[in-house]
Amino acid sequence: MKKFHFSTTFFIAILLIFVFIPKDADANTNKDLFEDSEQEQINGKYVIDSDGINAEIPLYLHESENSEVIAKIPIGSYVIVTETGENFSQVHFIDSDTKEEFIGFIKNNNLEEISLDEESKQEENLEEEPQSDQNIIHDNNKHSEKIQEDDFHKKSSTVEEETADAVEEEAANNIISEKNEKNIYNTITSLSNKPTLTGAVIKQITNVYSEPSTKANILKSYELGAILKYKTFSDSWYICTIYIEGKSVTGYIRADDVETSEQNQKNLRGIALKKQTHVYSKASTISNVLKSYSEGSILSYKSFTSNWYEATVYINGKTQKGYLHKNDVETSESDQNNLRGIALNNPTNVYTKASTNSSVLKSYTEGSILSYKSFTENWYEATVYINGKPQIGYIYKNDIDSASTSQKSEEGIAYNNPTNVYTTASKNSKVLKSYPIGKVLKYKTFTNEWYEATVYINDKPVTGYIHVNDVGKVENSPTYKGIAIKTTNIYEKTDTSSKILKSYPQGKILKYKLFNLNWYIATVYINGVAKTGYIYANDVETAFLEQTQVRGIGKLNPTPVYELANTDSKVLKTYDQGSIMSYKTFSPNWYQATIFINGKGKTGYIHKNDVENSVSDQKTMIGVVTSKNGGIVYSKASTLSKVIKSYPTYSVLRFKTFTSDWYEAVVTINGKQKTGYIHKNDVNIGIYNKVIVLDAGHGGYDGGASGNGIIEKQLNLDVTLALKEKLENAGAIVHLTRSSDVYISLDERAALSKKVGADIFVSIHANSATPSAHGAETYYSGQPYNGETNPFPTESMLLATYIQNHLVSETNMYDRNAKHGGYIVLRRNSVPSALVELGFITNASDAAKMKQSNYKYQAAEGIYKGILEYFK
Repeated sequence: MKKFHFSTTFFIAILLIFVFIPKDADANTNKDLFEDSEQEQINGKYVIDSDGINAEIPLYLHESENSEVIAKIPIGSYVIVTETGENFSQVHFIDSDTKEEFIGFIKNNNLEEISLDEESKQEENLEEEPQSDQNIIHDNNKHSEKIQEDDFHKKSSTVEEETADAVEEEAANNIISEKNEKNIYNTITSLSNKPTLTGAVIKQITNVYSEPSTKANILKSYELGAILKYKTFSDSWYICTIYIEGKSVTGYIRADDVETSEQNQKNLRGIALKKQTHVYSKASTISNVLKSYSEGSILSYKSFTSNWYEATVYINGKTQKGYLHKNDVETSESDQNNLRGIALNNPTNVYTKASTNSSVLKSYTEGSILSYKSFTENWYEATVYINGKPQIGYIYKNDIDSASTSQKSEEGIAYNNPTNVYTTASKNSKVLKSYPIGKVLKYKTFTNEWYEATVYINDKPVTGYIHVNDVGKVENSPTYKGIAIKTTNIYEKTDTSSKILKSYPQGKILKYKLFNLNWYIATVYINGVAKTGYIYANDVETAFLEQTQVRGIGKLNPTPVYELANTDSKVLKTYDQGSIMSYKTFSPNWYQATIFINGKGKTGYIHKNDVENSVSDQKTMIGVVTSKNGGIVYSKASTLSKVIKSYPTYSVLRFKTFTSDWYEAVVTINGKQKTGYIHKNDVNIGIYNKVIVLDAGHGGYDGGASGNGIIEKQLNLDVTLALKEKLENAGAIVHLTRSSDVYISLDERAALSKKVGADIFVSIHANSATPSAHGAETYYSGQPYNGETNPFPTESMLLATYIQNHLVSETNMYDRNAKHGGYIVLRRNSVPSALVELGFITNASDAAKMKQSNYKYQAAEGIYKGILEYFK
């Protein structure tokens, strides 16, 4: 019986080793507690399986074989699976040759799970032995008694000796009984069937005890956030294996000191919320940062604990497990819904990341109908196409009005005159089709502000959008104002042959509601008694439901404001031609205005043909005064009005668009600002925003011609820089082939025009020949030379002619005219081009002029005026 007791004890000791010491444990292995032998499997490490056709498998950008192939993965390569779908899985692949990283989708039938044999994997350690562990902050040597006890069995030489020792031990201490042996056996068997758990240390210091008691010896201690593995021992304790001096030791952890992770972790995606969102080495914000991501970055991770996510990051091409705090990310919906909605802003941006501070992938105008997916509480996910290629982007939720997911068909009548169907959900968009008041229309619910409708254009169905205020039920008809367009009767019934209750003169403003397509219903008073009557729709011009404030100018001299919306009615007030007037839209043919007579406000009406509206969106422009009489600023938009200021010819002015014939400008008179008006014929805005390439000839080792104290390359550059300043002051965009003393090849000079999208090209040179040759000339490519010619010979000739005429006028050089020349910078150019020869350096008279300090400005002025005339 004694022998049986010893054998059972020996068996229990062996079983403890198998339960708490993993098969692959190696006392000489130097591994960190944080290393996880399940890492490859958890992250879905797979090997590509051949489909029997190709040696490489395509990696797609999206979950479709029609998607762009972003890489080819050789058979036998390893990938990390980050998300598994029905037909495709998202994987991370690192090219072994280039070390380039790819994230994309691969067909599931091309993936094969790595077997235990392939990975040489064995049963999971509770903790792998670390020789140098950064997480261990306390190492207690009081475990020596335990180690000596373990060593006892290893040193026994025979069963008989073991039995004798056991009998002595039992007799002395009465440690174990048959009943206790059975209980321990059951406990060990129970533990071996329990799953291995992973958790994070949640106390500043968490201890591993030699027994399940806080009074027991402390074997080791771990910092906040350390990741541990263990099994359940009791409600209050976990049991684990740790390594001390290379030997495995069983220890116990208080359940309150750690938070166990989810056993069935979920793959998640989310948005980095911080400017620097950190992935930590431990589940603690005071641990080392493995990697950081900018705000809005889209991250993949797994559920872990109540406050932490688990993530795999790549550092120097190697995977490493890290931890994200839940407050630092916003997790996306697991089941995304396909949505449609309306762009609310102008523009509405799609961003590269889920952050308004990130770069913009694409923009859409207000009212555009967009398709996207639900993503997070504040962001949608969308696919946009850049240069024909799909790209994932993100739309801020406040920038879009999502449509109803379940549309309903409705029917109503047109409220407005006219009621428009727009191309997008914006009243600023193009009108597809219009309907009169009372027209019965069919449409579908879309958003709170818009209906979606199908209209037919040239017998083809087109989707359009109607504002909810423009249609509805007859009983909900708004109250309209309208103009009697003749003597208008109120009938007792909806019949023009019925009794007339009351009549109104032409131009009278009436109020009524919609009754049907042909009739309005109104309340009239007869002898103080209210009575219902009907107005025939063709007898009134219905006013707009929404009025808009407008500015404009009086076209007539004088321009009248009428008492009624009738040109035969009394004139309340008149304004001079060109007067700036303010009024509101009223009906298709009339504006409504408030005027003041003897200090009292009164409503009047202006016929639309008597005024011209100013542009609603004024733009600032730069122009040059080209009128011989100078630039005149008038007090009103009329040449008959008072002149408040004048500018010399070729002055550069800044002003705003106003009407078809007038600009609006602010001028300063006696230190005070005043608004005035400039006629469009007096200024030239043709050069504004034009792209011009200026080419200073020669440069660097190529000095060009020289003589009489002049070096051509320097003269050319001086004139070019002076001309650049003038052109830019006039609003042009100028590019130089060179801005310093450097050499540029002729082909490079000619190619710059195409590169910058130029409108014209002007090359500046000085001539040399015999001493008698003199004067200025300008060349253009007007006919083939060596099989090449400028694609714009006529425009080039005009440009050269205008420049030549003004250059001669400003510099008083002899006129050698504009002429054809086969120069490379002209014939190989892609835009209208001219080459100016300022004069002859080899001629004493020309050289004397060109050496004068103001010559470069005179020459620049002449070329500048020629360019102005070309763009006029």
